[in-house]
Amino acid sequence: EGFAPFLRDPDTLARAYALPGTPGLEHRVGGLEKEDGSGDVSYDPLNHQRMVELRAEKIERIAQDVPPLKVEGPQEGDVLVLGWGSTRGAIISAADQARAEGVPVSTAHLRFLNPFPHNLGEVLGRFQRVLIPENNAGQLSFLIRAKFLIDAQGLNKMMGKPFTAVEIAFFADLYGKTDEQVLRALVDAGLDSLPGGGAEVFSDRVRRKICHDKCGTARWLDIHRTAHRLGMRSNVTMLYGHIETPTERIDHMLQARALQDETGGLQAFIPLAFHPDNNQMRKLPPPTAADSLRVHAVARLMLDNIPHVKAFWIATGLEVAQTSLWFGVDDLDGTVQEERIYHMAGAQTPEAMTPQQISALIRDAGRHPVERDTLYNVVSSQVETPQSHLQP
Repeated sequence: EGFAPFLRDPDTLARAYALPGTPGLEHRVGGLEKEDGSGDVSYDPLNHQRMVELRAEKIERIAQDVPPLKVEGPQEGDVLVLGWGSTRGAIISAADQARAEGVPVSTAHLRFLNPFPHNLGEVLGRFQRVLIPENNAGQLSFLIRAKFLIDAQGLNKMMGKPFTAVEIAFFADLYGKTDEQVLRALVDAGLDSLPGGGAEVFSDRVRRKICHDKCGTARWLDIHRTAHRLGMRSNVTMLYGHIETPTERIDHMLQARALQDETGGLQAFIPLAFHPDNNQMRKLPPPTAADSLRVHAVARLMLDNIPHVKAFWIATGLEVAQTSLWFGVDDLDGTVQEERIYHMAGAQTPEAMTPQQISALIRDAGRHPVERDTLYNVVSSQVETPQSHLQP
């Protein structure tokens, strides 16, 4: 009684929600702006001004619950390298190398962008120079310069693999273009490679059951074929350990091999272990360690025309990934900041590993670690290993 669903909490500015179906308090569907407090549709310009300001202030108050930004290395000084997203591993590796050479460089990594951590301005003010490497055109550096009025320097590079063939097909259908038109537009914007995601299993039987909403095998292969013709490189994955048969696994590898014979554009084959938790196939057992090692070994034997076989340690587990280095694997992926897909499906592996931890994993297996870039060019063959690593 007396409940007003459109009144805001004075501390957070958030609104309380009524229980669905409460008489007289049914949710008001629609995108029309409401009057502050009452929830009635309003076209009043003053109310619009008020609502815009309330939304902005609500976001700003969230900063009270955002953890403060932590600085690694010297807490003040000449240079701070500020990053976000997938640049974390590269920044940490470069900073460690710089410190080893006597260069006092500090790093900080943003996990919250709107709002920023409440202490970001204070942190930035402790350094003479702020460098912001980004895998885009420099959007974060624009925001930092505008909000904090500091001369942050952007280090921007668009090389990456942001879109799978499934997403290319989606864009083409959405905008009424051909797959090649979408790829050409992305190449013009700086894209030079594609990931191997969305391949799942090339069997039409399997795809109808587990990924009927994704593009079919022929289109997936043709998108990669077109990408290779346009000068791009790509990878190919295989999701194994669910309803596919051994024959369908072999057929998947044979189709990948045929594409490579035709174009030469594939860089790596990446087996992905199926995780059954929290999805519609949760009654299936996960693939065993022996099965995972067998898949990687057979892939190396069959796909002698694809340069690399990669173990995705988040999917296989650290121990199996490490052992796979003796079963044909020559690439471990990767320095992830925060992996969600496999952990939502029950993965118990860490959500992130530093280059130094991966280096230790490789050395403990009797192999030599080499850091590479997207196109498998060697970045460094001197990846340092910490004294203590892979904490239990």
